[in-house]
Amino acid sequence: AYERELDLARYEKAGELSRKTYRLLGIFSLFGTLLSMLVVFLVVKYSRKNRAYNEALIRSRQETEELVKAKELFMANVSHEIRTPLNAISGFIKQIRSMPLEKELSEKIEIVDSAGDQLMRLTNDTLDFSKLQAGMLTLNNQHFDPDTEVQHVCTLFAPMAEKNGNALMYTVENKQNIVLFGDSQRFQQILYNLISNALKFTENGLIEVTVQVLPGENNVARLNLNVKDTGLGIEGSKLDKIFQDFTQEDENTAIKYGGTGLGLSIVKKLVELFKGSINVESTKGIGTLVSCKLQFQTGDREPPV
Repeated sequence: AYERELDLARYEKAGELSRKTYRLLGIFSLFGTLLSMLVVFLVVKYSRKNRAYNEALIRSRQETEELVKAKELFMANVSHEIRTPLNAISGFIKQIRSMPLEKELSEKIEIVDSAGDQLMRLTNDTLDFSKLQAGMLTLNNQHFDPDTEVQHVCTLFAPMAEKNGNALMYTVENKQNIVLFGDSQRFQQILYNLISNALKFTENGLIEVTVQVLPGENNVARLNLNVKDTGLGIEGSKLDKIFQDFTQEDENTAIKYGGTGLGLSIVKKLVELFKGSINVESTKGIGTLVSCKLQFQTGDREPPV
């Protein structure tokens, strides 16, 4: 009887313990279910917010791209419309300069003519920059003699070089007398901007233009262009910035010499259109060397009609 009472006591104690265990398991199960539901709710809510945030970012990016394209298209159209009357104004001013005028009036007309040329260059830079940014600039390929193109550009800058006391020298190494097939106007523009920069920052110095034309494989010709000057030079720490849009070496340079800071940026983009590369070496107070490597197709001296 005593053992039976002990067994009954044990059974009751075991039953009470199992009931407590079941209750605890139920509580933990309920808590785990609620916690799982909360986690699922938070994950769903976060996913929805993240998806909405991504969609907002995509819309914002698309709107930004459309705005940039609209701005570039606007700049291209406006620059083109401005250039048309500027050409007429510049033409009339140059005609007036060729007429016999009094000295005082002639000096004023010369100032107006110089300002008109500067405005035309700024407008052309803006137009080309807008087209390059919008990817609308295409190359107009034709057969041309590199010697003739270099001579033409250097002859154009000869009076400006002489005015600043500079000597402008050019050399074209084309031993095989290769004719190139490509956009001669854009090649002239690269050369024009580089020589213009060299003359702008050089006084009573020397500007050397060297062009080397070398044959390549599969009717491809390589053209190495070097423009070296003995001008102000650029600090080594600022060489990486000169190819950025609207950037010059410093504010004093922009104030003293003018310009938009687009010249070298446009040159770099044009060089890339020619599947080439550009490099600048400079020492402050000694001078600057700009080297361009361009690729052209070989052309015909007398292309078929």
